[in-house]
Amino acid sequence: MFQPTPPSSSPQKDIEFFRALASETRLKIMTLLHHESELSAGLIRYELGASQPNAAYHLGILKCAGLVAVRYEEQRSYYKLNLTDMGSHFPWWGQSHH
Repeated sequence: MFQPTPPSSSPQKDIEFFRALASETRLKIMTLLHHESELSAGLIRYELGASQPNAAYHLGILKCAGLVAVRYEEQRSYYKLNLTDMGSHFPWWGQSHH
């Protein structure tokens, strides 16, 4: 089962969230996950052409910011987007304006 990072309304959590979005590599990871819905850490690393430590660093930042959820299966980690808590960072998210 995926383990999303719990949302927080603290300013520090908001800063982590926006810093996570301020990286081309992390945006590439999010784009990959948007298109494939779930990918292993190894496949993400391969698609990025990154080293294992580099990919793990960026995935860790995305996880801490609550943007991805991780599922562990044996010795593999699988990631997917976790955008369900977007409203904690964007209070207007999902509101319709007429």
